[in-house]
Amino acid sequence: MNKSVLVVDDDKICNFLTVNALKKAGVNGKIDVVVNGLEALKKLREYQSFPDLILLDINMPIMDGMEFLKKYKSEGFEGRTKIAIYTSSIREIDKTEAFLYNDVFEFINKPISHQKLVNIIKEI
Repeated sequence: MNKSVLVVDDDKICNFLTVNALKKAGVNGKIDVVVNGLEALKKLREYQSFPDLILLDINMPIMDGMEFLKKYKSEGFEGRTKIAIYTSSIREIDKTEAFLYNDVFEFINKPISHQKLVNIIKEI
């Protein structure tokens, strides 16, 4: 699948595994990785076309996933891509708040199964 993905997570091991899993799931487009929401916003401003999917962690330093979603919306980025929250957070409030944003379509607890990743890629 010629899909592009932006992975936003501060866990380097998780990022390595996620990139490999995305490739195994059939993603053969561009896969970018950044370690916090601030870097993700910067990367989005640089893109000529938005990625098909953003995999977004919640708990990160500098700018966490929820702060990213607020800025993403305030900068007028809504409607340009789909966002899957990919986190170790089990707080119900995180899930509730995430789905307040129109582009968020999934809330996945780490680790992600191969089949779940394949289903997400097919959905975008």
